[in-house]
Amino acid sequence: MVDRLYWGWWMVVALVIAEGALREAGAVPAFTRKFDMDCSYCHSVPPALNDFGEAFRAHGYRMAGLEERLPEELRDQVRKEEPEDLPPSYWPLSARVVAGYGYTSQDHQDTDRGEAKIQTRTSGIERFDLMMGGLLTETVNFYVKYLPAVTNVALGPAEGQDGELESAWIRFNDLSPGGVPLNVKLGEFELDVPLSSARRLSLSDYPIYRYFPEGSSAADDPETTLDWSASQLGAEASGQAPWGLAYSLALINGTNGNADSNKAFDFYLRVAKPLNEHRVGLFTYLGTASTDFQFTPAGDPIEGTGLANQTFYRMGADGQWLAAPPLRLFALALYGSDSSGLFNGSDPQTATFIGGFLEARYDLLQDWSTMLVFRYDIIRNLDQGDATTDQKTGDLDGTTVAARYRMFETSRLALLFHGEYSHVKTKLTSVDGNDQTENRLTLAFDLML
Repeated sequence: MVDRLYWGWWMVVALVIAEGALREAGAVPAFTRKFDMDCSYCHSVPPALNDFGEAFRAHGYRMAGLEERLPEELRDQVRKEEPEDLPPSYWPLSARVVAGYGYTSQDHQDTDRGEAKIQTRTSGIERFDLMMGGLLTETVNFYVKYLPAVTNVALGPAEGQDGELESAWIRFNDLSPGGVPLNVKLGEFELDVPLSSARRLSLSDYPIYRYFPEGSSAADDPETTLDWSASQLGAEASGQAPWGLAYSLALINGTNGNADSNKAFDFYLRVAKPLNEHRVGLFTYLGTASTDFQFTPAGDPIEGTGLANQTFYRMGADGQWLAAPPLRLFALALYGSDSSGLFNGSDPQTATFIGGFLEARYDLLQDWSTMLVFRYDIIRNLDQGDATTDQKTGDLDGTTVAARYRMFETSRLALLFHGEYSHVKTKLTSVDGNDQTENRLTLAFDLML
């Protein structure tokens, strides 16, 4: 009876909200306050960017040069571009809070009593971000994103938010040596991934961005194991190449902003080309992982002393299509390989796999203030790092269905309601060799101000 009342109460909440008005966030409202514009000029549903928002971001958060793409009544806002022209009251600081209710059910989980089904129900905060960004000069911009320490962050898969500087970079624009467009970014920043994890329209992440085959030494440390959708430390060169190609070449440490014991850098390259209302791209990631280290007398690895580096790489293609308005499709297909030296099994070999996702977004914003999202994730192993391991170990199928509803949106803040269900199945990964499944239901409010 108690469970029925519990679920019934949440159903009432969801229905009441569905009668209101919302839209998703993940944006930087400081920019809307600066130019006195609604979030909708840069975002379809925050935090996802529309075409103008992508251009504004690629242009270094500058309106100058993009005036013709704005409505005529807003073009005079470009005069607010220069820092000295801003009113003294303007402060480029934004915040984002996602809070709500989450239910998770996991099968065949390893416990001290053997495999078990674990169910959790949580009300709390999924994340809390502080963001600051803008121009330092006409051609230099910056961005900082800080996650304060919050011990009761528990709505998502994370247990607490330890406090970290997730992004902190400075970019020098329009350097153009020899007439070739060039921008240079330094610091900790998000790579130019095909579909941004930081601006995704689901609380569940893209598994392909962080996948490593079973037993790979490159995935030994949960903190430093590469998630190439996370912010990385390094430098990036970007711009517009001939034939309308946008390019991004990054030299990074590949440990998600954490200290790196590896002496070598990782490389990431992506090129993309717009085709009217569509877009296609190619990308590759070349990384190394150390398999031998120098240690202090206390037994701790010494940073920068990694030895016996072994390579891994990821390469693939992506696309975005306006299939039939209001339906937009996003797709990514990837091939990955980890060298045999990363595996310590009885019969090591080079591990290979394929994977990716297909995401569909159905736009009901004009009439219903709602964006519907469906995503299918897939990973298939071709060769395991240990030839004695079952080929299907780690194979993944995931389905996510989400709806983001715009309740309230102005030039100063945005409030959205988010409902989501996700199902993920990974094969043969439990201690007894069973498939593991995870089901998550989340109802949350997303506030940006």
